[in-house]
Amino acid sequence: MLAYRGGFFNIGVDGQIYVGAIATTGLAFLAAVWPVPGLLLPSVLLAGLVGGAVFRAIPGVLRARWGVSEIFRHCHAYVAARALGEGTARPLTLGSRSRRNLPV
Repeated sequence: MLAYRGGFFNIGVDGQIYVGAIATTGLAFLAAVWPVPGLLLPSVLLAGLVGGAVFRAIPGVLRARWGVSEIFRHCHAYVAARALGEGTARPLTLGSRSRRNLPV
């Protein structure tokens, strides 16, 4: 809503959600033994916020520096985030032709 009021399109929010979720989940898995349990939830929420903000900063710089179209930059950012999300959500396989999952 804020971007629209400023005269900009924000059609890439899905990619921002993907990257924020990946950052949140990554920190949660890395922090299996968190030293202070009360700080885990705020830390993973902050990781999601920072991950999404950094991902959105790239198209923002493209717009501010070189005037790249919103539609072009958001669509490409969404495709990159979707590929990143799908790549991290799939189990590891033995090869491109093999469908067997590696034991984890």
